[in-house]
Amino acid sequence: MKRFLFLVMVLFLLVIAGNAGFCDDSSDIVRLREKAEEGDANSQYSLGNMYKGGRGGLYKDCRQAAYWYRKAADQNHLEAQINLGISYATGHGVPKDDGQALAWYRKAADQGHVGAQYILGVFYTTKSSNSDDDKKAVEWYRKAAEQGHTQAQYNLGVFYETGRGVPMDNKQAVSWYRKTASFRQ
Repeated sequence: MKRFLFLVMVLFLLVIAGNAGFCDDSSDIVRLREKAEEGDANSQYSLGNMYKGGRGGLYKDCRQAAYWYRKAADQNHLEAQINLGISYATGHGVPKDDGQALAWYRKAADQGHVGAQYILGVFYTTKSSNSDDDKKAVEWYRKAAEQGHTQAQYNLGVFYETGRGVPMDNKQAVSWYRKTASFRQ
């Protein structure tokens, strides 16, 4: 179950990693790099994406991707923070470091990024070595669920149904399941 949730989290991260700002023309790449080097966070993020995917005539280079994500992430670019977290979680371009991954996800989550909040819920669900982890998972799932994240709503329902991290409460469980179901109709 933990591996499944981890895989779901990784797939979710890959989907939200985005395809923003790709260029096809070499002059576009030159301009993008100039703006990135001047400190433009969006350009840094886009350049990171291009290196990550080997797009726009650039070779795939996870180290360069992580480098540019870090530049943008340090300027509070939310998607760059998530992608840098992915880099640390997977060890692509940087040494694998779950602590760093968690720290970057947390920065985005603390700024209200619903996907990052969900990711933290999954992290604590899969870590789940004690009841404090379960309570942290509930906290992050709730933040994402209250913003309409359907998988977080469902997971919160499961936690209430099973009494994991919260007192067992079937009314709360049904309430969260209904929110998920009403969204899917």
